[in-house]
Amino acid sequence: MTRYILSPHEQGTDAWKLSRCGRVTGSRVADMLATTAKGWSTKRGDYLMELAVEKLTGEPAADVFVTKEMQHGIDNEPLARMAYEQVSGNIALESGFMYLPDVDVGCSVDGFFEEDGRTGVLEIKAPKSTNHIKYLQGQVVPDQYRPQCLHNIWVTGAEFADFVSFDPRFPEDLQLFVCRYTPTAAELADHERAVLQFLAERDELVAQLKRLAA
Repeated sequence: MTRYILSPHEQGTDAWKLSRCGRVTGSRVADMLATTAKGWSTKRGDYLMELAVEKLTGEPAADVFVTKEMQHGIDNEPLARMAYEQVSGNIALESGFMYLPDVDVGCSVDGFFEEDGRTGVLEIKAPKSTNHIKYLQGQVVPDQYRPQCLHNIWVTGAEFADFVSFDPRFPEDLQLFVCRYTPTAAELADHERAVLQFLAERDELVAQLKRLAA
């Protein structure tokens, strides 16, 4: 029995957007955790207000403009998945939006796979070539994507995530970078506390707005 509910709606449809409405998602969790030298970043405050509005109105926020780079990532995700499967020997099964029944959180993973009886999730990026070079040089999951990997593991109950960077413009032996991330129990617990605190702040903001209307 899984710990999450799988949305039956196709990605990008109005029903799919409604299933995400008001929930902390993997693609936005970095905004929830964003800080500056002086404390929380304005990104966090903006995301908090966005989720409060969604919770208050029941309507999803406006669509994000898809840049040329974002479209490149969308177009190359299937190629990246195939390259990963060929190198790893794992079969990655695509899945729709997943959310928890009792907490306003969810995620969309780029693939599920089984390895030695353990469940993993994929996080695929097809970035700018300059960023792909940085990932190849660093040989670690980039800091900006660790929160997303952690969130997706926490929501799904998977044991680890394989971060994948793919750039078909490179020579074949440099096109694919794969790095595994297995969070500790402490990391998972800290993440859960951070999410619950953020949702509590969202609920308090919603309550404040309702009091203004009373």
